[in-house]
Amino acid sequence: MQLTARLGEGTENDETTRSQHAGERVPAFSILRPEFPDRVDHQVGAGRVQQRPKRGVLVDLHVLTPLGEVPRGKSRREAELPHLFILSYLCLFVNSIYCFTDMKLIFAQGNLGREYDDTRHNVGFRVADALAEKHSASFKNSARFFADIAEYSDNGEKVLIAKPTTFYNETGRSFTALKQFYKLENNDILVLHDELALPFGTLRSRVGGSDAGNNGIKSINSHGGESTARLRVGIGNELRARLGDTDFVLSRFSVDEQKALKGGVVPKCLEIIREFVADNHTVTSHTLTD
Repeated sequence: MQLTARLGEGTENDETTRSQHAGERVPAFSILRPEFPDRVDHQVGAGRVQQRPKRGVLVDLHVLTPLGEVPRGKSRREAELPHLFILSYLCLFVNSIYCFTDMKLIFAQGNLGREYDDTRHNVGFRVADALAEKHSASFKNSARFFADIAEYSDNGEKVLIAKPTTFYNETGRSFTALKQFYKLENNDILVLHDELALPFGTLRSRVGGSDAGNNGIKSINSHGGESTARLRVGIGNELRARLGDTDFVLSRFSVDEQKALKGGVVPKCLEIIREFVADNHTVTSHTLTD
């Protein structure tokens, strides 16, 4: 995350001071939490705290000197320097709290739209929806990230859940936007996706690997995601041979498969995700159906 400290000239109508300090310049700084990029968490000035909208991920330090306090023979910038040093230390303290919070990204593969609901290709979205529901998190669309995003906290760990809106084969665009914005490492990211080569009811967690013909994984790998953690959810059955791969992955789960997903597969996925968030991700395989 970035840390900026800059001197601000300020004005009598500056929005950071206008409400309670009209006509006066006061020390003030803004704290913008990186996990909530669309709002300032706190605005502090002369002992008051308020909230207001703002965009970006900067911890932004403004030093504003009270009117009439510039000693004769000194420029305003020279007069502001002592304030800058003091508030810089304060800003570093704030930065240690807000900007270095651990964060994990759960990145689901799927296609957005009702016509894709309950299809095999969208099992990653299904797990993401269950995860959000478990933690009472709501998805909101983010054009910046080409995705619907939900957020929650688990034992102090911030977790983002992403459902890309780019369609399955171009999810790497969303992946790289999130990774770069939040300065995430690949070991902070778990990709949820359907796996045609695994029988339905089989889960396999691993780190990295080739795309094995999965165009969504191919897109992620091409954007630097080769070494991310993966949770592969098996969808294969005998219907695949009759329909062909394209039609099969876009077909809907049977009634029995729907029951198995709800009763065993999805809950087990949530357990694996919890282990990943707790930094206990292991390479393993689970078979949950006969």
